[in-house]
Amino acid sequence: MAAHVSHQQKHEPGEFNEILDAFEFVSFAPAGENAAYLSPETGAIYIHSEFGDNFEELPPDIHEEGKYLAIPRKNDLGLGKRLAIEFAEDVLVDDLGKVRELFRAPNKMTLVR
Repeated sequence: MAAHVSHQQKHEPGEFNEILDAFEFVSFAPAGENAAYLSPETGAIYIHSEFGDNFEELPPDIHEEGKYLAIPRKNDLGLGKRLAIEFAEDVLVDDLGKVRELFRAPNKMTLVR
């Protein structure tokens, strides 16, 4: 399931499907269990799990500032009710009440999805 691109391969930086796979790998586990890093220079993605098989060792300079980008977990992005309400306050002012109502009743959000 998780993207794994060997650091020996050269890819277009940030191929979407590989980044998405890495994002899902990181988001799948509780915080701190899975990590993924993107090399902006090569486009390589390195994945690591605290509780599983790792295909290869992480590069020794993985934590060197500016060399790699850590792929965030979905919970780190702040995409939820608060963001939707803020968006509605800024852009959908006339429909703000409807947006708030969607978040009040838990079963109503399934209709939106």
